Amino acid sequence: MINSLLMWLRELLPLVMLLSFALAWLQPGLRALLLPVLLQTALLLLPAWWFLDPLLSSLDGMGLDWSYCLLYVLGTTALLVAARYSQYRRRALSLSITVLCCIHLLNLSLFGSGLLHGDSQWQAIATGTALALGINGSIAVLWYYLLLEVSVPCRWIWRLVLALLCARQAVMAVTFATQLDVINPGPLLWDTERWLNESSELGYLLQALLGYEATPSLAQLLVFLMASLAVLLWMREGSDEG
Repeated sequence: MINSLLMWLRELLPLVMLLSFALAWLQPGLRALLLPVLLQTALLLLPAWWFLDPLLSSLDGMGLDWSYCLLYVLGTTALLVAARYSQYRRRALSLSITVLCCIHLLNLSLFGSGLLHGDSQWQAIATGTALALGINGSIAVLWYYLLLEVSVPCRWIWRLVLALLCARQAVMAVTFATQLDVINPGPLLWDTERWLNESSELGYLLQALLGYEATPSLAQLLVFLMASLAVLLWMREGSDEG
């Protein structure tokens, strides 16, 4: 039960944070935002599921990592477009949400296929899944209304949260790029594992919002700062902030 609970929390929290933010910021209506997301996700995931085995074995077993890296780059670019060009915000946000849907649904499908080949207790798995869905749903509602309440006295909250969400996807892209030896991560800057574990409740929340790492590298920190500053500066220049 614990494994399935943690898996669902880790995979759904980033999606929940971004989706709730988009709904609160743009107020497009759930159907107007989710319909293009569902269509785009289906178009990307159906071929991925069909060719999942070749994808896992391609490029010396790193095919899936390459796919995730490119998807995170796409998601980061979409959020930068949302920050800079107000006329494309809804489409850019839906694309970034689609990216997270594809990544995390693929992870969940791999997790589920692993359970099918193991001696798992289905009652415990179902209980953990139900608990995780309830927790994620509660966080989605709380995050949505918190953003709406805070945005009344502090309209800059949209800019700040978008900067963090964009930086988070950029950090994830760098993480996969370093695993693929595409870039040099540089030295590790600090270790906060003893004070804030990545697998704790707060660790999961911070990882979903800003890509928290207990042992970040220099490359991760630089990319985080560049992505967040780009959003902050570009939205300041824009005439319409949402």
